[in-house]
Amino acid sequence: MHRDGSNGWPPGYCSLNWPNVIQWWNIPKPDSPLSGVQNSISHTRGFAAVCISSRVSAGIDIEYPSERISRLETRFVNPQEASFIPADNQAVYHGLIWCAKETLYKMAATPGLIFKDDMLISPFKAENKGAMATKLFLNTEVKEYQLLYKVQPDYYLVWHY
Repeated sequence: MHRDGSNGWPPGYCSLNWPNVIQWWNIPKPDSPLSGVQNSISHTRGFAAVCISSRVSAGIDIEYPSERISRLETRFVNPQEASFIPADNQAVYHGLIWCAKETLYKMAATPGLIFKDDMLISPFKAENKGAMATKLFLNTEVKEYQLLYKVQPDYYLVWHY
């Protein structure tokens, strides 16, 4: 959601108009009193994003562009991912990969996951908006997800609904 209140998505997709639905508990993901509703919340410098789904695991992450993400890339980008990141656009790729892995982490709701080892982002071309194929490794299970993303001057946004 943009700071001016507009969100640019279809109604019911992502919204901050659910104050009575979302309750915070002592778990890594907000819980909803509505049966079968998955939700995810994220915020960064003047922006907040909420993703709600009754169909699949919901996950969302929003982050403001900053060199601090690239300074931490050795902690979350694995060699396979590093191989497709162009040298002239590292900050955007690092931001999107970070947001993608935060989204997967929220979807998994499993403490202790290691971003560099337990998640894999397949090669993609960073554009203003798009999709990326991902894998989440949970114990002996491999879960594959298609995440959507949007790049704006003020934020990177990645979600699954």
